[in-house]
Amino acid sequence: MKIMTALKNMILFIMKQIVKLIVNLGLIGLILFLGFSYFTKKDKSTIIKPNTFIELDLSDEYLENGIFSPFSFRPQGVYFYKLLKNIDEARDNSNISGLIIKLDDMNLNKAQAEELSGKIKKFRESGKPVYSFATTLDNKNYSVAIYTDKIIMPPSSAATVNLDGYFKETPYYKSLADKVGVGFNVIHVGDYKSYGENYVRDTMTEEYRNNMDRILGIVYSNFISRVTIERKQDEIFLNERVLNGDFMVSEPYNLLKYNMIDEVQHYENFLVENNIENKISMQDYVDNSIVTLKNLNKDKIAIIYAEGEINYNTTPGNIKSKITPEVIFKSIDEAVKDDSVKGIVLRVNSPGGSALASEIIYNKIKKIEKPVYVSIGGVAASGGYYISVAGKKIFADRESITGSIGVVSLIPNISELVKKVGVNVEVLEKGKYSSIYSMTQPLDKDEIDKIYASNLKVYNEFLDRVSEGRNLDRSKLESIAQGRVWLGQEAITIGLVDEIGGIEETISGLAKDYNIENYDVVEVKSSESLDSVIQSYILPVTLMRNYEALMSPSSIMHKLRKEELFFKPVMYLPYDL
Repeated sequence: MKIMTALKNMILFIMKQIVKLIVNLGLIGLILFLGFSYFTKKDKSTIIKPNTFIELDLSDEYLENGIFSPFSFRPQGVYFYKLLKNIDEARDNSNISGLIIKLDDMNLNKAQAEELSGKIKKFRESGKPVYSFATTLDNKNYSVAIYTDKIIMPPSSAATVNLDGYFKETPYYKSLADKVGVGFNVIHVGDYKSYGENYVRDTMTEEYRNNMDRILGIVYSNFISRVTIERKQDEIFLNERVLNGDFMVSEPYNLLKYNMIDEVQHYENFLVENNIENKISMQDYVDNSIVTLKNLNKDKIAIIYAEGEINYNTTPGNIKSKITPEVIFKSIDEAVKDDSVKGIVLRVNSPGGSALASEIIYNKIKKIEKPVYVSIGGVAASGGYYISVAGKKIFADRESITGSIGVVSLIPNISELVKKVGVNVEVLEKGKYSSIYSMTQPLDKDEIDKIYASNLKVYNEFLDRVSEGRNLDRSKLESIAQGRVWLGQEAITIGLVDEIGGIEETISGLAKDYNIENYDVVEVKSSESLDSVIQSYILPVTLMRNYEALMSPSSIMHKLRKEELFFKPVMYLPYDL
């Protein structure tokens, strides 16, 4: 027996050392690769010849905040505001003859699509053509295509067309969770606050269903209206064709028959027939653009970006966009200290997050003496709307998502799971409610009421901020709160936003209201350092190397308790359109 035990331990030791060696070699290689890619990047310049077309690929990611990792070979990227400004610049550039938009796998949210569509219309007004090409069309990318001069698809029945009403699937996990022995306590304030309901129910609540049905219905109606106008269709006929499924699992020839597209042509043949010999990608055009070099006026309007989930703490090495007080305060302080900055535009694209962080950021914005206008991008809901109401005026696109004024806490319970896997958890405790955040002790009614009472205070605080920021009576506000979600075009009629418009309209609106006549637009933002990126890739390796300590129950509990989305009141939007 001792021999077998010793042999087993030896084998485990050897395997462990092999794993460590592989991990360490991988880590060294990764660091060398990151360092090489970061320090060997060189500026590239492309000569833009006369009669050049810009090729805009919408499958690329157009972030709002423009924070790109040094891990990328193109760390600057093309962020959304820069995209808009460079389309303007290209419109006036004598060497640029037109624009080609590649629609496949479009990576824009609805607000960005709306703002880009407006920019395309202005580009066309200059007399320069805008073409769009797609091998696959759906409601999302077709909504942009209709604003171009010509929509082209390949002459093949293998090219896919799916224009429909709407369809959304939402999985509900309660039965599955019950089978594996995992439960969830979702304690929310606001009947329409739907975050987490799919963990504690097998069916959708009527409130969630009504919210989604209304929003999706409006988005669909807008789609039909826009296609009717831009493609000169009969609205009733078009609606019947779409709802009858005539454009589902369809192909280019069917769209051509109904004048929904203009040509069926292979991309290369289209270029030849239209004498397009010189093309440049939007990335290369931006790299050579003089837009970012303009700084001619003494007065400035600063853009500050708030993109991602809202958290109180900054997670080390986390590249994904997050909004934290620490990060956004740096941008705010920089803009405030610059005497040449006469106003600030806060561009918000966030589904929400920590209530505490939202309150702290709200308070910081509210104290800014310079005028702060808010531009809502794809979404500013829950915590995202909380920080928005600190601004003096709020702009949103027609299909921006906002509202969701409510609070929810989600607390998992794995008491049945630990029993099933044969783990006995012994408890030592003293004091009432000391185990309230335990994942292995079920919550009783008194504990649930305790958490609800805490959340109710946060909810009332949220209502106070909205009431003050939007000058809304609390009784009226309650009728549009309760976690309800609104599109921008609805929000303007109930007082949650002031004007319909994108980031450029927000900037010009601020300038007009405060008589800022000659100004430059500057962006206040940070970029990922090489050290931060390396940390983000080292972190998984560290977890692997220390898996034994990290997998201990006390370590897991400690880490989960630091995650605000589990144990503290949060304001979060579950809607995804």
